Amino acid sequence: MKTVARALILVTLVAVALAGCDRDERALDANARDLDLATALSEARPAQAPFANLTEIDLAIDGACVRVLIADEDPERIRGLRAVDDLGPYAGMLFVFAGEIEARFTMQDTITALTIGFYDADGETVSTADMTPCPPGTSCPLYAADGPFQYALEVFAGDALPATLVPCTTGVA
Repeated sequence: MKTVARALILVTLVAVALAGCDRDERALDANARDLDLATALSEARPAQAPFANLTEIDLAIDGACVRVLIADEDPERIRGLRAVDDLGPYAGMLFVFAGEIEARFTMQDTITALTIGFYDADGETVSTADMTPCPPGTSCPLYAADGPFQYALEVFAGDALPATLVPCTTGVA
C-alpha cells in the first residue's frame, strides 16, 4: 500500500514539474487573475539576455500566460523594439508611463511590423494600430492612441493583444 501511495505521489510530482516546463502555452486558471497591474509592475523581475537591461512581467494574452518586456524609463521607451526581429521568450514589450499621456510612436529603424495596443490607467483598451517598418532616412508616420493612455503594448504584427492588461500570478518559464 505504501509503495502505491509513493508511486502516486511521484507521478503527481513529475506531472507538476513537466507542466511547469511548458507554461508559455498553458491556459490560465481562475486563480491566475488575482494580481493588479500596479503590483505586478512593482514586482517586475530582470529580463533575460539579450534584454538583460530591461525587466519583465507575465500578462494574460489570448488565454495564455506570457512574458513581456517592460520599458518604463525614457531611454528604454525611446529604443523600444528598434532593430529587433526576435523577441526570444517574450510576447512583446509593455511601455509604462507614470500617468496617462498623449504620446505618439514611430517605427523609425524598426525592422518588423508591429501591432500596438494603447491602454488607460485601468488597463482597458483605448485603441490599437498596425504599424509598418520605416527605413532609415525616410519620413515615418506617427502612431497615436484615440485618447490618453498610460500603457502601450507592442507585439509582432498578427499576434494577439489583450482587451485588458491582466497580469498572471502563475508565472511563465
